[in-house]
Amino acid sequence: MTYLDSDGVESLAGVWGRAAEGLRAQGDKVRSCELRAETFGSHYADQMADIGPAVERLAGLMTGDGARCDDYRDKLRMTSIAFIGTDDRTAAGLGGDPSRQG
Repeated sequence: MTYLDSDGVESLAGVWGRAAEGLRAQGDKVRSCELRAETFGSHYADQMADIGPAVERLAGLMTGDGARCDDYRDKLRMTSIAFIGTDDRTAAGLGGDPSRQG
């Protein structure tokens, strides 16, 4: 029989909640951005650069559950890299070169 550690679940929920708040704040920042063609690319690339570390922190919380946890964490990281890479290319094509931010 498997028993659920309610204290552990509550603790994990708190950690995940704080991590989600960081991602929510980044989403609010992205949504509040003024969309002007001449600056959109560089602003967008800058915002995406902030999201990458937040996803990495969230992935770093996924420890202690063996191979299943490692697989999920790796998939989260690969998904983040894929989205951010696509966003960098899109931003560069919309008027800003993410590699030349100042």
